Amino acid sequence: MLAEAAEPTQQADSPIQSASTLVPAAATTLPTGRYDFEWKGGTFEVELRAGGIFWCSQFPAAARWSFDAGTLEIDWDRFGQYVLQLEGDELVGSVKGREASWRRARFKRAFTPQEELLSGSAWMLHGKAGAPFRVEFHADGRFVCPTHPGSTLGGCSYTLSGDAVAVEWGKFGSYEFRLDASTREMAGSSRQDPASPRRLEYVEARPAFVPPQTCKKGCCEGNVECGRPGRKRGIFRPEDESMAQQAFALAAICDPRGQSVLTSPEHQ
Repeated sequence: MLAEAAEPTQQADSPIQSASTLVPAAATTLPTGRYDFEWKGGTFEVELRAGGIFWCSQFPAAARWSFDAGTLEIDWDRFGQYVLQLEGDELVGSVKGREASWRRARFKRAFTPQEELLSGSAWMLHGKAGAPFRVEFHADGRFVCPTHPGSTLGGCSYTLSGDAVAVEWGKFGSYEFRLDASTREMAGSSRQDPASPRRLEYVEARPAFVPPQTCKKGCCEGNVECGRPGRKRGIFRPEDESMAQQAFALAAICDPRGQSVLTSPEHQ
């Protein structure tokens, strides 16, 4: 495991303020935020988060980063390890031990206070009646409620635009909230019933990478009972059941856009 990165400095003191600002070669830390990560197959976005957490929604994994003496090291779990050096306003390097497999990274922008607070967090949701309960906003865009799953097939999600949080909660409907990052609270209501207020209070940060909780067969999210049609015992022939299990196993190692691990940056 890589050592944790140094705590980020305040934005005003960061060695990078925008994509056009040069990075001093003697910089001892990197600003947290969004970076463009380039390789021979194209460019996609990655995040350097506080506490040494490295995150990429396109290739999710329990990943870490550290920066020392001008060198950025990334341990991307099953997607490999990378070493990049500061060169002007870029980080330039390769897959660790494979210099021909080059990589470049360039600072894109800092996180907003709302992004930094919400992405990967747990909250207590208060309604007009009943006891409050826990909900989670995962870094991959999933909205999860352990006690009130909105769908056995997943599909519950959230989006953030400025301080506006929109939640799609499956059978429980759609919600809109305003996030106050300074007080760590949200207030809003259901779109179907604006007169029924909801309030959320921040509880704690969650890991950026959280494996989906599934049914025992691995195909339904958030429910121990399988909800897929045709998945009851005895309906599939043994050979069809085997093919289905292989398909679910493959899905478990695909990124959110359906790309297999074999087409990930490390394997090209």
